[in-house]
Amino acid sequence: MDSLLLDFDDVARLIVLSRATVANWAYRRKPAPQGFPPPVKVGRILRYRRTDIEGWIARLGVAALVEPNSNLNSDTSRTKRPRGRPRLCAGGDRG
Repeated sequence: MDSLLLDFDDVARLIVLSRATVANWAYRRKPAPQGFPPPVKVGRILRYRRTDIEGWIARLGVAALVEPNSNLNSDTSRTKRPRGRPRLCAGGDRG
């Protein structure tokens, strides 16, 4: 994995995600995270520059220090929705 261009498997190992996730981002089936570098087309194959991926990872560390836990548990005020079918009213009336 010392090459300048990385395939989906190499990128997935670096960012600890699945190969399918990286492929979905590359082919734009799903939106990539903010600032994730675009792939480079080499012939018919898509590859990622090692420096781009490592730079993105480095920027993640800086962003985490600036805004720690900014979007984790941000929606704690909302109550959980009950599971199952809704119950009928007390008199058997749906009104």
